[in-house]
Amino acid sequence: MKGKFIRITYIMPLFLLYISCTSNNSKPDTKKEEDNSSSYTKPPSSFSDTIVVPPISCAVFFKPDSLQLEKIKTVTTPAVFDSKTHDCYYQMRFSRLTIQKDWPKVKIIEAKDVRYILFKLVNGSSEVIDLDKQFDICGVILFNGSKKAEFTDMTNIETALVRYFGY
Repeated sequence: MKGKFIRITYIMPLFLLYISCTSNNSKPDTKKEEDNSSSYTKPPSSFSDTIVVPPISCAVFFKPDSLQLEKIKTVTTPAVFDSKTHDCYYQMRFSRLTIQKDWPKVKIIEAKDVRYILFKLVNGSSEVIDLDKQFDICGVILFNGSKKAEFTDMTNIETALVRYFGY
């Protein structure tokens, strides 16, 4: 009897491990949400206006207009939409406060109700960014007038400012 009990205590965990490894426990809801986010394309802006940015040290903040935001809401799941809008609000707030406190010479420009941003360079050339072609619904673009405008990671704004402006 004691020998049977010992064999069962060794065999049972191995059997349970085998069953758990070979069972087909796929999670279709999770995969479906991942598939939706990978095929996501940002709906176009309701505006076709352009904001012109002069050759100065600046940070251009952009976000969707109200109609575009409603379109984004219809093509994303509620959880993803809430997450994106929450992230935008707090990351943009943090970035603005960081620039105002630590980089007062960098002007903050709001790109509101526009689709295009035209950056004028010191050498007379210009660069245009179409916000409809950007995957992110909001963000910050750093520009100093002599270098190409650069999208930045708002969660790492301190490092991005030092790397781009270098002072």
